[in-house]
Amino acid sequence: MGAACTDLVDPPYSDGLSMSRDDLKFMNIVVDSVVHCADGHYPVSLPLRNLNVKMPVNRSQVERNASYLKRKLFNDTRLCENYIAFIEEVISAGYLCKEGTPECSG
Repeated sequence: MGAACTDLVDPPYSDGLSMSRDDLKFMNIVVDSVVHCADGHYPVSLPLRNLNVKMPVNRSQVERNASYLKRKLFNDTRLCENYIAFIEEVISAGYLCKEGTPECSG
């Protein structure tokens, strides 16, 4: 087990129970995929049962939600200001980036 993940593993269960198969599989995914990046983040793979899953193309749903959010922000200036401030904070912290930009690669 990698040294970066030792904090994630609790000592053996004190009540005599052991980890389930799903728990063990999850821990193996975390241990095998966690990487300490230079920026201090620890990306971890999603603990999917099937690693070859195809995610649906939900562009129409995303566009519908964006349209709803746009109307909501247009009608409520205070909410719009708070939303903009939040998004700017998230971008400056490095948690969000525009797809296709150099800082978003990887």
